[in-house]
Amino acid sequence: MTVREDVMAYIEDIGASEVVSGRVLSIIPMLESLLLPEGEHINRAFINEYIDGNGSRNYESLWFFTNNFAMEAHEFLRRDVYDAVLFTSNVSYIRTEFSAFSPPGEPDAQSRISVNVSFGTPAGGDVGGGANFAIFKASGVNCRYLYAITREILVVNLIAP
Repeated sequence: MTVREDVMAYIEDIGASEVVSGRVLSIIPMLESLLLPEGEHINRAFINEYIDGNGSRNYESLWFFTNNFAMEAHEFLRRDVYDAVLFTSNVSYIRTEFSAFSPPGEPDAQSRISVNVSFGTPAGGDVGGGANFAIFKASGVNCRYLYAITREILVVNLIAP
């Protein structure tokens, strides 16, 4: 499968709309040409989302991963604001919170995961000068994808303090 096909299958699996899939697919070539070194290619996507008190799904941000970098598209449906961070051997902290989901079991409509991550590389300028951090959120079937990213990308790149 191509990256485009993988991303489309992911978007369909989590039940996102054609508007969401169109926006996600439109961002990939731009990020690959703008923020990635030669030879790096996006190989995974994750939509950071949650279900609010009214039962509506809210999309907060979009994450892309390569073999070495993570990139976030903030408020990706409304803005063009992007970050990139090296994650290879650069994850210094992971905190997880699960609700109605016991990995590696299958999630249901009530399942929720939140994963907070700090990267060892210091942030600069207007970010505050501290460590880079990320907050990932998922609901329903998207929990399976966040669990996989946590295990396959984040945990394996934890570094000793």
